[in-house]
Amino acid sequence: MTSTLPPRTRRRLPAVLAPLAAAGVSLLAAQAVPFVGALMWGLIAGALVANLLRGREGLERQARASKPLIRLGVALLGLQLSVSALVDVGIGAVLIIVATVVVTFTTTLWLGPRLGVERELTALIAAGFSICGAAAIAASQDAVRASQRNVAAAVALVTLFGTATMLAIPVLADLLHLSDTEAGIWAGASIHEIAQVIASASLIGAATAPVAIAIKLGRVTALAPVVLVLARRHGSTDAPGVPWFVLGFLAACLVGSTGLLPGLVTDAASIAATVLLAAGMYGLGLGLTGRDLAGIGTRAVALGTIATLVAMGVPLLLLAIL
Repeated sequence: MTSTLPPRTRRRLPAVLAPLAAAGVSLLAAQAVPFVGALMWGLIAGALVANLLRGREGLERQARASKPLIRLGVALLGLQLSVSALVDVGIGAVLIIVATVVVTFTTTLWLGPRLGVERELTALIAAGFSICGAAAIAASQDAVRASQRNVAAAVALVTLFGTATMLAIPVLADLLHLSDTEAGIWAGASIHEIAQVIASASLIGAATAPVAIAIKLGRVTALAPVVLVLARRHGSTDAPGVPWFVLGFLAACLVGSTGLLPGLVTDAASIAATVLLAAGMYGLGLGLTGRDLAGIGTRAVALGTIATLVAMGVPLLLLAIL
C-alpha cells in the first residue's frame, strides 16, 4: 500500500520518531535508576548511538528534529507550577529561592572566566546549577549560541553534582538536626534536577516532599528571566526577541497556577514534558563523542563544584538566619 504522506514528511518522520523512542527507553531506565533521571538517560542514549554508529546517515537529521521537541518540553514544565503551594511555605522560603538563584547564577557567571572556562559553557553551567538542571541548560542553549559539545558537557556536570547533592542532603540534614520542613526547603533550593529533589525528599521523610517540590518549582519560575538575561549577554546589540517556548512556559505557569486543570491533565502534561525533554537530550547526546567527554576539563569541574557549594550554602545560611 502506497503511503499518502508527502515525500518530505516521510523523510522527516524517522528523524522525529527516533528521539521519541529513545525517550521511551530513557523513562524505563529512569524507573530502574531514578536518581539518574530520564533526561540524563536520554543524553546517554544519544551519546551511545553517536559513538557506536558514528558517521551514519540520518543522525544529523535526528539531532535537528529533537530541538523543537525540547523547546515544547520546556514550555510544558510551567504546568507543574503552583504558586499557592509556594505561598503556603511562607515568605521566608520565597526569599531563600530568590537569593539562591541570584547568588548562584551571578557567582557562576563571574567566576567562570576567572577559572578559564569558556564563556558559553560558563553560562550553561550558571543556568543549570541555579535553576533546574538539564532543562534550564536546554532552554538556554539557543540564547548563548552553545555548541552541542558544551550543552552535553554542562548536562553531564549538572547531573553528576545534582546526584551528589541529592545523596548528601538527607545525611547532612540529619546531622544538622533540621526539621522535615527545613530539610525540604534546603533540598528544593539546592538540588539541580526536579527528579533528584523528589528522590532526596523521599529519603528524608514523607512530609518533606511537598515542601521540597514547591521550593524547586519556585526556582523553575526564574527560567524565563535567566534565558532573557543570557540572550542579551550573548546575542546581538539589538534587544533579543522573547523565544516562543519562554512565552509558552510563562503562559503554562499562569494556567497551572489557577488550579482549574484536572489532575489527570497535569499528570499527563508532566509525563509529556519529561518525554519531550528526554527526546531533546537524546538529540544533544548525538553530538557528544568520547573525545568531547575527555575535553570537559578540570576547570569546568571546579566551576561546577563551587556552583554546587554556593547553591547548598546560601539556603542553609538563610535557614539559620530566618
